[in-house]
Amino acid sequence: MRLLDKVAIVTGAASGIGRAIAVGFAKEGAHVSIGDINLEGAESVADEIEMLGRRAIVVKTNVAEASDVKRLIDITIAEFEEINIIVNNAAMVGEPPLTCQEISEDTWDQVLAVNLKGVLLCSQYAVKEMIRLSRGGKIINISSISGEVYIGIAPNYHVSKAGIIMLTKAMAIEFAKYNINVNAIGPGLIESPATKPLLDIPECREFAKNAIPLHRVGQPEDVVGPALFLASKDSDFVTGQTIFVDGGFLYSHPTVPTNYYP
Repeated sequence: MRLLDKVAIVTGAASGIGRAIAVGFAKEGAHVSIGDINLEGAESVADEIEMLGRRAIVVKTNVAEASDVKRLIDITIAEFEEINIIVNNAAMVGEPPLTCQEISEDTWDQVLAVNLKGVLLCSQYAVKEMIRLSRGGKIINISSISGEVYIGIAPNYHVSKAGIIMLTKAMAIEFAKYNINVNAIGPGLIESPATKPLLDIPECREFAKNAIPLHRVGQPEDVVGPALFLASKDSDFVTGQTIFVDGGFLYSHPTVPTNYYP
């Protein structure tokens, strides 16, 4: 097992990509701390992990609130005594697509607080414990192809995901002296509760299948392999990178259609 007895925090793990990563880590031997505002979904994932013979806890967490993040880290340490890996996956899209002229200050702030500030806060508190324990660690930030190209989602979502890519680079340089690797994953169109409204439209699903070179919509499990690589010793000499998991879409379309919604 690649993560035997490692302790991983996964935020936003109640469903979708976060759930797949949390369960995938457990299958490789990790114990998992789930930070999520959706307690019912998170508890279900924890039950799934425990059925695999691994330990799991759930901590209600709004990653945009420093007090919640501190509590997540403190409870994880109290339960497991260490943190080896943190996956900063919690995110929100916000309101339907808006132009830069139309978006409200509150909507802008809410998405940036969860998607970008949340990554910073979770990393700051986790790194304090990693440094204290002097065992190194792995930070994995979930960005998106929306952080690389503009595809018509609300501008604050694009900015937050682009910010994650740069924040990953900044933290990778700063934390390298502590033997902490920081990398990101940029998923493309992945089947999840967030994309269900779009993919329920037959024309959109057909467009996506034709636009993606591998001719299928991604599944949450498609992100697990890259996450395992970045969480394990296999990536010990990899830091500051973003791995795009998009079926080849990003670099096969010089002009990205604005009705594509990851």
